[in-house]
Amino acid sequence: MQTIRYNHRLMDLIVWSRLSGITWWNKIAISNGVRGRGLFTTQSIAANDIVLSVPLRATFSFLNFEYERKFPIKVAPHDYGLSLSWWPDLDWGTFALIAWLTSKSLQRNPNTNPYIQALPRYMDSPQSDALENPNAPFGILRSIALQSMRSKEYVEATESLITYSNSHRAQFDQEFLWLYTMVRSRSIPLWSSQGGHEAFRNTVYGKHSENSNGDMCCIVPMLDMINHASADANVSIGFPGEEVSDLIIEHSASKPVEVDLSDDFCLPRISPKAFIVVRAVQDLPAGIELLMNYNAFYGFDEEIFSAWFDIPLREGLSQGDGRQEFKYRMKKG
Repeated sequence: MQTIRYNHRLMDLIVWSRLSGITWWNKIAISNGVRGRGLFTTQSIAANDIVLSVPLRATFSFLNFEYERKFPIKVAPHDYGLSLSWWPDLDWGTFALIAWLTSKSLQRNPNTNPYIQALPRYMDSPQSDALENPNAPFGILRSIALQSMRSKEYVEATESLITYSNSHRAQFDQEFLWLYTMVRSRSIPLWSSQGGHEAFRNTVYGKHSENSNGDMCCIVPMLDMINHASADANVSIGFPGEEVSDLIIEHSASKPVEVDLSDDFCLPRISPKAFIVVRAVQDLPAGIELLMNYNAFYGFDEEIFSAWFDIPLREGLSQGDGRQEFKYRMKKG
């Protein structure tokens, strides 16, 4: 483990995470390793111990702007999973989430900016030709995005967002493209056809979930810093019940600071006792990186998953083959 140098964006993120009620349990830290930036243990951790807890109210999903009257895009309970014919890997709810994050980023919103600005930036312009350069960062996702952003449906859907975010077309498209790759590669399904977090069931969207075919994608700050590994995963995600949540609140190493978060961030209908936790699946010594199998949420072939999310493959697999197979499957729908 290599200690990272001072980074004001990361420091802002850490302060923001504490104010949002995210608890690190004083056992993990941000550092750099062979996979780049990640989360590492600072003390030994026993199997099944919770190493990170995130209140559901501190996550990002389309529930964040359910009551934001000025936001131009609305997501009705019965259509959040509506497929988009002009963007093959997005549903309406996920598109709206990316649009909301894009608008908040361009507005430099203080309730979301510490998280958004700490995300890695890897592109200078959406005009860079990812279609002819599949080895560029997130080459497949960028290819999908660049094709979809040329459609008249995308242009029409984002016209009001440009005005709302006080930006112009090129600026908005660049930010949207970047945040699209971030959301697609970092989100987890808070709810899907297989079920999910029980707190979602109590929302108006949860009551209509049986009539929606899509997943409810959710960005979980700090958890999304955990890097992917399939065979070597040493932590997993859990959705604890109220009894465990009470223990989390009671034994939190640092009590969340009460702050007045505006309605465009805080989720008013979600219980403050609803958490997403990261547990150790084995005994972890100090100084090792936390790794999680994100493909457990998708069930792709490893080549396809690695190509999509720009994750290095294990030795012996061809990254090029994975990229081509993914493109083929996307075309087949």
